[in-house]
Amino acid sequence: MEDEEYYDEPSPEASESVEDLVDRAAETKKKQDIDKLFAGLAASELYLKMAPEDHEKIAVVKVNESLTAFVLYTSQEDERLTTTYGATVWESALEMLLHLEAVGAILIQSSSTDAYVCVTKEKARALLLVSQRKTLSVTY
Repeated sequence: MEDEEYYDEPSPEASESVEDLVDRAAETKKKQDIDKLFAGLAASELYLKMAPEDHEKIAVVKVNESLTAFVLYTSQEDERLTTTYGATVWESALEMLLHLEAVGAILIQSSSTDAYVCVTKEKARALLLVSQRKTLSVTY
């Protein structure tokens, strides 16, 4: 029988909030900090603005001339959220991004600072694959 090794996603320290993880990842832009953020977002509830005129539509922002995104806030207490907002879990937000043709990214906005991290559709696909597998099995 072949030996198998399993690699689990790095998990953030229990004392680190999602806001702290976003702040650090946005500041350092280091792969290690970004990976910790994504691991910390697993099954986390996040909040997004809904269009005031139609509660079925999410509000989007223009990142640059060619990229539109929706913003996920880390706290429902964020003052930038309007009275019309919704909640979703991280994995559902990634799936939503992949199904929205006119939207190319998610901005994960820290509710304690102006820091944010951008997740493109390409990265969202990869994150969903990892999330669905939970662990990576390596056979030698």
